Amino acid sequence: MKKIPLLLAAAIFASTTTAMAQIPLSEISLGGVTPNTDRAYVQEIYGEGNASPVQYDYRQGYYSASLKYGDSVEIWSSSPTADGEQMVSFMIVRANNGFATPKGIHVGSTLKEVLTAYGRPDGRTVNIKPDKKPKTLNYRAYNSSANISFMTKNDIVTEIRMGFNL
Repeated sequence: MKKIPLLLAAAIFASTTTAMAQIPLSEISLGGVTPNTDRAYVQEIYGEGNASPVQYDYRQGYYSASLKYGDSVEIWSSSPTADGEQMVSFMIVRANNGFATPKGIHVGSTLKEVLTAYGRPDGRTVNIKPDKKPKTLNYRAYNSSANISFMTKNDIVTEIRMGFNL
């Protein structure tokens, strides 16, 4: 009887929809923006965007700011000092708007295309059965805390997140 809760916990863990597999740091990029890209460089390429002022983030212990491009692209940057260079720490893309990974994955790509481009995440913790439940495939860069995550629904990428410690 004591084995039932343990088996149930193991089954729940095995069906989790998030996994981490490692890829080269050069693959953690969206539209040429990578973690630690200078915010000024992003604005040079994509324009000023809707920029928030630099503010101290007490949760993170850094000064941070954001850039928004419409409703589909959000880029957060941070610096340890108020007047320091703001470096990209996190980015979200929610539409097929030209932002893609170096391997061409974008919002609208299929789950199969992600798996072909980046390989299968750790099979012990990802559910890639052909059901219609949302799935998140996470990939971490070798020797870095940089990650890229592909959120899918009905086996289509609906959102891509890139940054540190996702």
